[in-house]
Amino acid sequence: MSIGTASRLETLRVLSRQASPAAPDTEDADADARCYWSVFILEKAFSPTYSVLSSQDDAPGLPSNPCLPPGVSEPALEAVQTDHQQNQEPKAGIVSPSVQIISIWGDICAYLSSIRKGKTEIPWSSNSTYSQIQVQLHQFELDLAPPHRFENILVKHRSPSELHSYREYWSPWTIMQLSSHAALAVLNHPFLHLVALRGRECRAQPKLFMQHIIDQSLFHTGWVIRLLQTFEEMELEINDPLMGHQVAATAIIPCLFQFSQDQQMASKAREGLFLCERFLERLSVKWPHIRHKLNILRQLHSAAESRPDSSTITFDPGYFWDILVSPPSYGASDGSSPFAAMSAADDPRSTLHVTTKFVQPWPDEQTRLVSQVDPPFFSQPSGTSDDQILLDDLFSQFQDVAIRGRATTNNQDVPDLFAFQARDTLAPRTGKVAQRPQQAEHRPAGLGFH
Repeated sequence: MSIGTASRLETLRVLSRQASPAAPDTEDADADARCYWSVFILEKAFSPTYSVLSSQDDAPGLPSNPCLPPGVSEPALEAVQTDHQQNQEPKAGIVSPSVQIISIWGDICAYLSSIRKGKTEIPWSSNSTYSQIQVQLHQFELDLAPPHRFENILVKHRSPSELHSYREYWSPWTIMQLSSHAALAVLNHPFLHLVALRGRECRAQPKLFMQHIIDQSLFHTGWVIRLLQTFEEMELEINDPLMGHQVAATAIIPCLFQFSQDQQMASKAREGLFLCERFLERLSVKWPHIRHKLNILRQLHSAAESRPDSSTITFDPGYFWDILVSPPSYGASDGSSPFAAMSAADDPRSTLHVTTKFVQPWPDEQTRLVSQVDPPFFSQPSGTSDDQILLDDLFSQFQDVAIRGRATTNNQDVPDLFAFQARDTLAPRTGKVAQRPQQAEHRPAGLGFH
């Protein structure tokens, strides 16, 4: 209600400003722009299905950009930074991409809400909402100015005092970076494509499309985890509930894959989930709805810890929906949201059976002796009343040959497909960090925003 009131007041303010014959000075124009786009962000972040300002054609220009932080002192790194600064376009500041990606995130939240209400689609079709949002994300990546990309901003070479001095820049930068990867992780969420979008008729899905879904969800989940670690190393204090929602929604992915029969995959998933919970724990002090999402994640996590040898998770889809789309204004602490109330009646309990197979494109003789036929990518077993989905194989992308092949062509500081920093093992909820020996990391080529 508060966001809706602010949206309508801002609409009236814009109309009254347009009716005024006197043009505002530069300072007033910048204040007007900040007011308008602040309300726009609130709409997209917390009320995407009831947006007012995004439907208007007479939006003011974006507010002025904060200064780009200077390069670090090392000559070689400073040369890279200086080169990008010299070629930076005047309008290629940090405000535009941060507003753009938040707007796309709002479109994803509206898409999730429509799926929750029963509106399914064929996501791989060219006119689907899924495809349209993918196009927006590709365009966002194309438009992002080089100085703001992860590998060019040289964030790991900056001191905490320097970061604090340029807080006005780093705040939208952190939102932009996390949102860009959380958007792709959630848009390709296994729960959406293996349960929600299949419908009760359990329609068949192309294997190549599901390969893409799993690869994208794991890759960008790995980037979300890496960014959370980077923010901790930067000693950046983050209290943004939007980022809390994004991390909670992404955390469902490692929550699912901790049930993998492959111990390395399950271990990395647990490490990533612990880090997400630690981040959400800090935000939950100020935001009750984040605490609600965190409690749900911990319930799912406890289910995995109570069945360490099981690769099957049985869950009420309403729990996942509460994390993905539950509005913060409803049931933040007592679970009384409209979605939560209808989940028990409308959603059958679902079962995900997670198995991990390493499927080589050119199987060797030993593989042929084990099995002459590859298992299905997923199937629905008979003889049970639950809606069961088998998430098999992890779809051929995880073979060591492919990863080594990519690692030889790119040495960027990017995570593994499911990378949770091999140097740390994060303890659950205690904040303690157990050191473990360094391991060689296979790093695929960077994607998107880096």
